[in-house]
Amino acid sequence: LVVVSEKPYRGTHVATDAPSGGSAHRMFDLTAGVMVDCEKLSRDRLEAGKTYPGPLLVYDDGSSLAIHGNQSLRVDEYGMISVRRTEA
Repeated sequence: LVVVSEKPYRGTHVATDAPSGGSAHRMFDLTAGVMVDCEKLSRDRLEAGKTYPGPLLVYDDGSSLAIHGNQSLRVDEYGMISVRRTEA
């Protein structure tokens, strides 16, 4: 059992050997009801305090997170992700 008393600090991690942008990706967007072109970003590339509008695909070593066209993703100062539905 491992007990962690603080959130991991991942919000400002930027690798120096990789390009800064994401790559192109196609995914099914529930809002549009069709396949759409979107950006694909590594979780390590997300910047603290920045909001990312959907559609967007975020991935890391063990998972992926689809952000649809009516959603946005925000990263807090600890690197924690929150997803919110946006109003049209």
